[in-house]
Amino acid sequence: MREEEVEAATRDTFLSDWRLRQQQAACKLWPHAVISASYREPVHSEVTAMFVSGDADGGTPVWISAHAAPGFTNRVEVIMNNRGHTEWGTCIERVYQRFLNQGFVQGLDTSACAHPSRPPFKAK
Repeated sequence: MREEEVEAATRDTFLSDWRLRQQQAACKLWPHAVISASYREPVHSEVTAMFVSGDADGGTPVWISAHAAPGFTNRVEVIMNNRGHTEWGTCIERVYQRFLNQGFVQGLDTSACAHPSRPPFKAK
């Protein structure tokens, strides 16, 4: 966030700019590095890769995989409906195990990973 955006973005909020300022103070301790202009350019590789995304994942949205995956010519992409990328169930376990065992992506069936509804809510 740019400094000139802070006041408008935090105005009339419960904590005002407190949380942002706490994070800024913590980040000042981190090492800084200069990165090349091409740092955010997609990687291009023939390495076999498996991308798993969940369309209900706020932390790692589907667009991140969609940006990275096309650079891998030998890939499989699995987008789980109503899930996050870490909500691996039986379907992903099977696809991942087969992916590791065979060492290539051709013939992997990811259709079982489509979930028509959200998982049940847990309240424990």
